[in-house]
Amino acid sequence: MSALLTLTGVSKTFENGTRALERVNLSVSSGEFVSLVGPSGCGKSTVLRLIAGLLLPDEGSVVFPGGRPEIGFVFQEPTLMPWARALDNARLPLDLAGMDRTSADNARRARWRVSDLPDSNERFCGSFRGVCGCACRWREQSQPSRNCC
Repeated sequence: MSALLTLTGVSKTFENGTRALERVNLSVSSGEFVSLVGPSGCGKSTVLRLIAGLLLPDEGSVVFPGGRPEIGFVFQEPTLMPWARALDNARLPLDLAGMDRTSADNARRARWRVSDLPDSNERFCGSFRGVCGCACRWREQSQPSRNCC
C-alpha cells in the first residue's frame, strides 16, 4: 500500500521551551486505522495539529504523497468564540471550508432550528453557562443530554 501521510523526523518545540515532539516518524497507508495513544502531554494533539496544518514542525517534514486532503479536526476542548454570536460560531466551519456566505447562512439556520436553542441565535456564546454550555447545547436533540463540563 502507498502512504497517504508520512511524518519524517518531526520535532516541535513551543515558545515556552516545551519540547513536545522529537524526531517522530509515522507513515499511514490507505485503509489503515491509526490511533495515537499515550499519557497527557506526550504530544498526541501536537501531532494531530501538525497533520491538520495548524502547526508547522521545527524540524522534519509532514508529507501527503498524493496531495493534502481535506482534513477535519475536532479539538479536545470546546473552542467556540465567546465574543461572537452563537450563529456566527455555527457558521465558522462552513466559512473555513469555503462555502459561499448565502449557503453557509442557510445551512447554519437550518441546523439552529433543530437545536434546543431556537431563540438564542443572537446571544453571544460567552453568555451561556460558560463556553462549554454553548457547545453542549449544540448536540442533536435526539441525543441524550449530559453535562460535559
